[in-house]
Amino acid sequence: MSSQLSKRANFWHKHIEAAKSFPGNAVEYCAQEKIRLQSFYQWRRRFAALQIPVRTNAFAPVELLTASRAENLRQSHPLPDPKWAAIFVSHLLREMAQ
Repeated sequence: MSSQLSKRANFWHKHIEAAKSFPGNAVEYCAQEKIRLQSFYQWRRRFAALQIPVRTNAFAPVELLTASRAENLRQSHPLPDPKWAAIFVSHLLREMAQ
């Protein structure tokens, strides 16, 4: 059974990748290829969920600031209100989960 699943996953993976370079949208691609749009979307979500971001460098550059430079930056670029930031992040996460 896993062999059959592997064949299906491979079939859909090829279609998902081909649709990325297709000049039209997903609806047009599925119509041209005679595949079910709903299945296309389901498999695209499955593959998207499996994607693991690749980090090219585990280290980020760090700049050490003098106390006066740090204070100037704090004044010129104040941080947002923490409540606003929390609401914003929760909305982003909700959108990403859909």
